[in-house]
Amino acid sequence: MTDINTNSKIVGNTIVVETPDEVALHLAKELEKTQITDSGMDNVRRNLFANGSTNTTIPSSASQGMMPDLFDGKSGFKTWQEKMRYYLVSINMERYLTEDPPIVPQGTTYVYTVGGMDTWAQGDYCCKGLILNRLVNDLFDLYSKAKSSKTLWLTLENKYKTDESGMQRFSTAKFLNFKMVDSKPIMEQVEALQRISQEIELEGMSICNVFKTNCLIEKLPPGWLDFKNYLNFKRKAMTFDDLVRRLMIEGNNHGAHAGAQNQGHDVNVAEHKAKLKGKGKGFSIPQKNLKVSSTANFKKSNPERNGH
Repeated sequence: MTDINTNSKIVGNTIVVETPDEVALHLAKELEKTQITDSGMDNVRRNLFANGSTNTTIPSSASQGMMPDLFDGKSGFKTWQEKMRYYLVSINMERYLTEDPPIVPQGTTYVYTVGGMDTWAQGDYCCKGLILNRLVNDLFDLYSKAKSSKTLWLTLENKYKTDESGMQRFSTAKFLNFKMVDSKPIMEQVEALQRISQEIELEGMSICNVFKTNCLIEKLPPGWLDFKNYLNFKRKAMTFDDLVRRLMIEGNNHGAHAGAQNQGHDVNVAEHKAKLKGKGKGFSIPQKNLKVSSTANFKKSNPERNGH
């Protein structure tokens, strides 16, 4: 495959493909043989930069809409990094994330050195500034001394991708160890589990929908055992969202049933108290099993201790 940034020329019956650096070197050597005016120099630079792809694209309003949120150094680095990469691709500056500064070939002229090197340095400087601009102030101050875009990019990656692996393990442990109880509303606990699963996804991990659904069924509290058994023997597969909607309906039914049970309990207590009250003064506690031991030993009071 031929690079789109290469030029070709015919030498005899052979097509020779030149790289951007070779084209630039060829142009520079030609300049040594001629006296070049300012307008001619501008034309050479435009040709040189176009062949070498060292031109810098100014961010458009559409590209600016792709800029990621500020990274605070706490979580979500992988998502931020991908968004930042997409943004740099949209403005044709992603090359500075992986490329080292070009080395000036021996024998090149002043035109190539000033034109090519300065333009590459300018593009790299702009790219580094765009990355730093999407960091919070503390991180901006910390990493602003990076020598190049590539150095800055690798430094951030080595720092926060390592920390993120620990965050991934922490989020996974939270999800697996999450337990539901009967003392809390079911939907409140379902929403808490959903937030944990969202944290996992933000850390760059994906959870299979079937696995997440089955985990939620297994985590149902003891009071939901009958419903849990019903779901386990249900033939038709259920998505996670379907299960959440079903739990919402069942949760309302559970609440209504619990309210009816509490109301019935209160009625029974009231009736029992009314029966006791109806006994009146004639009501007495049976004395059948009440006995006082005849061997009870009562100590006499000491007159001297009482002051008599």
